[in-house]
Amino acid sequence: MGEGGFRLSLHPVLHAIIETAYDEDDSDDEGEDGTENKKIMGSILSNMKGGDLSKTGMPVFVLAKLSFLEKFANYFANADYFPGYSHVIIPDDPKQRFLDVVKWYISSFRPGWSEKSKKPFNPILGEVFECYYYSSDLTAQPPAPAGQYLGADLTGANVGQSSRCSSRLDASNEPSPVPWAGEEDVVVLAEQVSHHPPITAFYAESLKKKVQLTGHVLAKSNMHGLSAVMKMEGEALLKYLDYNETYQITYPTVYCRSVLSKPWAELGEKGTVVCLENGFKAHIQFHTKGSFGSASSLHSVSGKLLDGDDNQFGYLKGHWNKEVKVFLSSEGSIDKKKKITEDMMEPFVQIEGMRMLKKRVRPLSEQEPHESRRVWQDLIENLRERCWPEAEKAKHRVEQEQREKKKERDKRNETWTPRHFEVYKKGKDWDFWEYKNALDKRA
Repeated sequence: MGEGGFRLSLHPVLHAIIETAYDEDDSDDEGEDGTENKKIMGSILSNMKGGDLSKTGMPVFVLAKLSFLEKFANYFANADYFPGYSHVIIPDDPKQRFLDVVKWYISSFRPGWSEKSKKPFNPILGEVFECYYYSSDLTAQPPAPAGQYLGADLTGANVGQSSRCSSRLDASNEPSPVPWAGEEDVVVLAEQVSHHPPITAFYAESLKKKVQLTGHVLAKSNMHGLSAVMKMEGEALLKYLDYNETYQITYPTVYCRSVLSKPWAELGEKGTVVCLENGFKAHIQFHTKGSFGSASSLHSVSGKLLDGDDNQFGYLKGHWNKEVKVFLSSEGSIDKKKKITEDMMEPFVQIEGMRMLKKRVRPLSEQEPHESRRVWQDLIENLRERCWPEAEKAKHRVEQEQREKKKERDKRNETWTPRHFEVYKKGKDWDFWEYKNALDKRA
């Protein structure tokens, strides 16, 4: 029997555990040669207009079992480096804080990464995903005290209600992004704030550590030969409230290769980390292997570390999915004529083997209709069962409902207003978004 049917017969307490513990499943469908899939993909690509994948309907067998919104929560799952976790020390030295942000940035691409290159669902307008990460997951499951698991009271009463949330609610007169999480948790909220162009806004915070990040991404997808390319336009702003520091972050491009055979993915082009107050900056190049490159170049990176006067004081090199090493000049800046060899570099970020936490979400029965896993529940279940016709119908129902809502808004001359985010700066091609009730506004 499928997992959906199995859950329905469970005791409500166990139901809460399973629903909440569910994480994305990007497993491949083994046992089929994919010949028919290749024919379908070939037909779609040959008829695609302008190379724009965002305007092209994709067959359900290429879909991952989660929304694009949920992917943004993965950036905060790396428990060894994200500064919002209780056990991660935030240094007093500005240069070291900058280096620690760079470490987190490089390591943030590994959680949730899949070489199998399944495509997440395109979020609908107004769709929301919220979750939290609990530091104690590093040492025990379920966490103490007994009777609490994944934010739920499992003593039999108030199933799904967290007794840990009072500290977060009491810390401010204003509501927090995920009020059912605790003060020590890292909480994440994402919302699809625009459909044309497709813009996702996201926010994360640690109340205890006084760290927050607000960002937005315009994902531009198109085809280059047999590669699908997704440019991640936009930025994120990571803030240390106790130090009055803001780090401006940009993201690399995602490449999906060999879309007509066995797809695989890699990152390419440049990403940046810049401290707006003291000028420290990192320019990180994500090198692409392409279809014919050397295997050693897959997921490789290199980068320059610069001070506020644009003097280079460090050099990075390695693989963002394994390990990155660094050379830091003891003389303040690196002589441009100096050749940096492998034996001069020392460990900087150890990604392979780092601790990654699972997302914690509420049971489906407690989620709002606009939350991602509720929106796509039927599609996810049919993808698990590999029921392609039913999955296609489920996807069509969601999309058709959105078209009808758009028509109704147009009739009433209504403009969609996002629930959680607002524009703080107008841009040429897109607007810049921030969380309405960020920690720095509540503090």
